[in-house]
Amino acid sequence: MRVYMYGVPGSGLDSMARMPTVFFEDTANDLLAAAAPNRDEFGYFGYLKKMVLTLHNIKMLRMGRLPFHGAMVHIALRGGKSLTVLIFGDTGAGKSETLEAFARWAKTGSPKW
Repeated sequence: MRVYMYGVPGSGLDSMARMPTVFFEDTANDLLAAAAPNRDEFGYFGYLKKMVLTLHNIKMLRMGRLPFHGAMVHIALRGGKSLTVLIFGDTGAGKSETLEAFARWAKTGSPKW
């Protein structure tokens, strides 16, 4: 089971770690939990997304699977051929921008902005 508590009120998480975004794993009960406080500095959507992805990735690793953070696009080429491109990397590495460049290239003939 995976549990994520987003927007925990008060200062209850402050003493648990250097940053009050915390994880807990109870292997005996197959439980993964994470929490982030209800504060303006944790209001950025990335805190929600990263924690959920981290819980998922830990679960996949425990199951012997390799998780990845990525995107995939199927591209139709001239002459009826096609290819599939898998892009993966850290948050902020440019995956979405690369997909957007592919889409722009298809529409305009140029990947340049």
